[in-house]
Amino acid sequence: MLPLDVDVPPLVQPPLPDALLARLKAFAAHHGGALPGGEALHAKLGKPGAPAAAWTRMAQAMHQEWIKPRSLSGDELHGLFIATVALGWRDLPEAERLRGGLYPAVIRALGAQGDADALSGLASRLAPFAADPAADVALSTLLRQLRQHHRPGALAALLDALQPAFNPERAWSGPVLSCVLALTRDADDFATLRRAASWLPALFDAADQAATDDSPPWRDLGKLALRVLQVPAMQRAGQALLNDQGLAHADTQPLLLQLLLQLAGFAPDATTRGLLSQAATQHPGHPAIQLARARIAHREGAAMADIEALLDGLDDGLAAWPHAMSWLASTRFHDGDEAGAMAIYRQLAARGALSVADRLRMNHMSSREDKPADEPASASSDPTPPEPVHAWAGEAVEPFIGVLGPLMALLDSPPHHDAALTLSELQAQAEAALAHWRDALPQLNELSLKASLRFARHLRQLEAGAFAHHTHWVTAFPFELGPAYGRVDAQRCRLLSHTVQRHIVALCDVALQRPRALRGGPGQASLRHVLDLAEQRAESQWALGEPADAAAALEALGETLGSMGEVPLRELKARAALTQGRLSDAAALLGTDDEVLPLQDWDAWLATEGLQPQTLIDDAAIDGDYESVTMDGVVHRYRHRVVRTQMTVVHHTDLRVRDSHLLIGPLGGILRPGAWHLSMGDYPYEHRHVRLRGGGLRSQGAVLRRACWQRIETPVVVLANMDATYHRNFYHWMLLLLARIEAVRARGLLLGGRQLLLPRELSGWMRSSLADIGITDEQILSYGDSDDLVCSDALLVSPIDFACPSLVEGLRQTLWRCAGLDPDVPPAATRLLYISRRGEGRRPLVDEARIQQAAEAMGFDAVSPETLTLGEQVRLFATARGIAGPPGAAYTNLCWAQPGTRVLSIFKEEANLPTFIDLSLIRGQSHRWLLGRNLAGYALMSIVNAPFSVDLSLAERELAWVAGESEQP
Repeated sequence: MLPLDVDVPPLVQPPLPDALLARLKAFAAHHGGALPGGEALHAKLGKPGAPAAAWTRMAQAMHQEWIKPRSLSGDELHGLFIATVALGWRDLPEAERLRGGLYPAVIRALGAQGDADALSGLASRLAPFAADPAADVALSTLLRQLRQHHRPGALAALLDALQPAFNPERAWSGPVLSCVLALTRDADDFATLRRAASWLPALFDAADQAATDDSPPWRDLGKLALRVLQVPAMQRAGQALLNDQGLAHADTQPLLLQLLLQLAGFAPDATTRGLLSQAATQHPGHPAIQLARARIAHREGAAMADIEALLDGLDDGLAAWPHAMSWLASTRFHDGDEAGAMAIYRQLAARGALSVADRLRMNHMSSREDKPADEPASASSDPTPPEPVHAWAGEAVEPFIGVLGPLMALLDSPPHHDAALTLSELQAQAEAALAHWRDALPQLNELSLKASLRFARHLRQLEAGAFAHHTHWVTAFPFELGPAYGRVDAQRCRLLSHTVQRHIVALCDVALQRPRALRGGPGQASLRHVLDLAEQRAESQWALGEPADAAAALEALGETLGSMGEVPLRELKARAALTQGRLSDAAALLGTDDEVLPLQDWDAWLATEGLQPQTLIDDAAIDGDYESVTMDGVVHRYRHRVVRTQMTVVHHTDLRVRDSHLLIGPLGGILRPGAWHLSMGDYPYEHRHVRLRGGGLRSQGAVLRRACWQRIETPVVVLANMDATYHRNFYHWMLLLLARIEAVRARGLLLGGRQLLLPRELSGWMRSSLADIGITDEQILSYGDSDDLVCSDALLVSPIDFACPSLVEGLRQTLWRCAGLDPDVPPAATRLLYISRRGEGRRPLVDEARIQQAAEAMGFDAVSPETLTLGEQVRLFATARGIAGPPGAAYTNLCWAQPGTRVLSIFKEEANLPTFIDLSLIRGQSHRWLLGRNLAGYALMSIVNAPFSVDLSLAERELAWVAGESEQP
């Protein structure tokens, strides 16, 4: 049997040497030369039974005279050389073969022939000689050949064998880094990447020990660290490249940017921030660098002005500029600066750089921009009017379109109360769609991680737009949301929301758990996609109320990734632990001295703190009627109940206050808001002191950065759920905060030197309203949202989620008096008011200009309450006999209007919210909804905030009802 795994005849018959010699002579003659090695060697080889050593000398001569000088080449020569070596190595031990010096030439000959199988066979043959210096050159040559011929299995096995003997002084150490990199490029499974990651410590040590005149291979080390997401190694490589002015070099800049951006996402620690700062010095206007810095600053609660300063003066000629500006526009929008957001979107539109999400938001805001009444409805001043986006169109959907039929059919049918399918039938259809999805996904063999992630995000955006609001309302409102509250059925929305979330989980499971999970995508991006998919899956499982499944899936993925997932998965695992209330596990994962605290609802928090509340207000439920006008003009009457409300107060001697909205007890941890407030966003709210939140609305814990506590001995009154600096909304402040403050004041709880503890960051109009109800500066103890207070003597007022009669009436009477009105002698109610939302960007009413024009023709005064003082608003609405317009925070002014006032809310059939119905029933007013419908093409946007339209003739008819010109529609 031949000692080499090559395809040559076995050396069994004596004629074989003669045949080989004849072939050698023929080859030499063909090329016009003589056999190498001399006549004496030729004569010896021509004799029967020529010794193996003679054939070895012939192989050496061939190498020296034919191959090494490259005077001859070709497969025939390489085949003759390999056969000659085979005869010379008959029965020769492997160690002797290595010492003979021909092994490197044989390996190169096999490579030249393209015999990758033979090269793979040599990997296992030479692996035992990793520690033998005689094998160094052969091993070095074999490593290069295996890399060049893309034999990842054999290369990985050989590298495994070499790793214990690795020493930078060994000849084979040179190609190791490039070979390990090749593994990451060719890898289609996690095991191969784990092998590559295990090399990083030794390779970095070797780079550190390199001679000063021999530049260490930091570029390749950075690539390797990035591909296996080893955060400390990424930071070391990034630092080395920056020290070498890496951003100024075209060959290193892309890699350095990738390193910095990945670090900003997975490890935004002091080291990463320092690297980004150094990079910003080298390239001040680079959008990617400055966006990474802005994201970290935003995450830590920086002021909007500071964030915008980071993004000022970006180089708009770089590819990252649109992404940076899109992020800034979105951040401005959510911060309330809709004009600033729109200005950026117009910039992006003019350059054809709008993303799908950008286009949707621009549609949203531009659709309600005012146009003259005589201007055609289709006219637009936008530079490039964005087109509506269909839910099942686009690059993200295309790879899955063949298996989406059941889900598309399920979601394309609106979840209305009057749908043809019953809820149980819809449930069965949803289960069938999910089963089809789970069966079909494994058949998509060429599916990449990138495509899976993109579609998972698409599904999440679809769910957020179509179903999220109603899904949250199922738990936020303490009553069933039947047809009286909109045509869209919240129970169906929750079912469909969960179905979409389960589709996301199934997609992520298949993408992450298939045997060759990395196939179909570039190695350098694969792990990032893996981690992003893991987060998508966890978010869906938390939304489904399955925190144990999310934690188990993360643990399993962590075992699969090994060291590669240690740092990148740490925060996600900690979030999973917080969600479940495993606070000690979260603390251990984070390895920090930050405070890991539980979150508890009011009653549980009181019980844990050992406190007994005193009741200040206990209002029974109120039943009443309101009307709804459908789009076909039919008026329906519905029954509504204003829920029972209790307001209590407790005395606390060690109450902690942070970030203006967090109340912390030494035993109970963080006080969690009620269900309605939780539906408005993650809690705790974003702040630089908030290190980490759990997932979902019912997370059991959060991590806060260490506080610098300042003890306050002054007796204070503290309001639970002080969210005024986060939800700067007129309704929130007036009904849920100021009304409680007035109740506290009216009951004498601010007497005797006790002060009201309030954030210094309250808006000016909020502070003015405090003065309006008689709260003096001396009665307020202000603190900043960065102050960490311990209150030794606090009266804590319980949170509320909804308006209640006692609070509304108490605030109304006080503000009437402040406005110069006598609650016992109401003014004449004669005015008709149209509340305009033409300055608002959310929930835009298309053609509002025409509706307002019709109202004014009937005698309505168009008002923008936000332009008036509080006293002016109170006096204005106290004299109203009719109020109409699209609902918004300005409808809070229903509180000041008198019983019998007619109210027309112009909204949409999709969502008929009870918030302002409560106020009308409390005040004894006649409340009617005129229902419109969302515009088509906004499937990926919140159905509550999407633009809507109403029938103009119906609007005129109902305005006439408000004015008293028509009693029957």
